[in-house]
Amino acid sequence: NPCLPNPCRNGGICNSDGSSFTCSCISPYTGMKCEKVCTCDNGTCELENGNRVCVCPPEFGLYTPSTCRSNL
Repeated sequence: NPCLPNPCRNGGICNSDGSSFTCSCISPYTGMKCEKVCTCDNGTCELENGNRVCVCPPEFGLYTPSTCRSNL
């Protein structure tokens, strides 16, 4: 069982699929093993093609690779 011991860090839940696994991470952690912290001031963090993207409210711009900053 690839989930024993649990390879997921920071409270992530391991999901076994035969000989491989995926981690379900809790916020603000991301990554293959929940090893990366994903924070976006004034926005929410999402993964897009394995890369961190901040989704920001309209007044902060729509997307940014780092933090959401005001357009005003």
